[in-house]
Amino acid sequence: MVVAPPARRGRPASRLSRPDFGMLTAGIDVDAEANVGKVDNTVNRTDEVDAFMAKLDHPFKAEVELLREGIKSVNTKIVEQVKWKAPSFAYQGEYLVTFNLWSKERVHLVFHNPLVVNIDSKLLEGDYADGRRMVYLSDMKDAKANKAELKRIVKQLIKLIEK
Repeated sequence: MVVAPPARRGRPASRLSRPDFGMLTAGIDVDAEANVGKVDNTVNRTDEVDAFMAKLDHPFKAEVELLREGIKSVNTKIVEQVKWKAPSFAYQGEYLVTFNLWSKERVHLVFHNPLVVNIDSKLLEGDYADGRRMVYLSDMKDAKANKAELKRIVKQLIKLIEK
C-alpha cells in the first residue's frame, strides 16, 4: 500500500489541484507548479492596471496616476502590470520600478532593478544590498516638481539595460 506524504500544515498538498486555482491566477504564468505566482513581465497589461486603478482607494491615487503616465511616456516599449498590489513597470523583461501602495503617508516607488545603483539622482534613496533604491514624494506639488527627474531616471535605467 502506498501512503501519501502528510500535507503541510495550513496548505493543500498541491495548489494545482485546487478547483479555484485558475480564478486565483488570472494573468499569471502557471506553466508549471514551479512557476506559480511568477508574472510574465514582458506582456503589457494596461487594461488590468486601469481596472486596478479605477478601484484603488488611496490618498495619493492622483499622484500615482500622474507618475504612472509619466513613466509610460518615457518609452513605448515599457509594459505595465499589477505587482505587489500596485502598478509596476518593466522594459524588455527587466523590471524598472513598482509603486509601493502600503504607505498612506506619501508616494513610494521602488526601483528594484540592480542597475539603478549606477544612476545619480537626489530622488533615489537607500543603499540596499540587492540594489534597490526608493523614491518618496510627499504630495501632488512634490510629484509634479519631480516628474521630469523621475522620467530621467527611467530613461537612464533603460539605457543601462540596453547595454
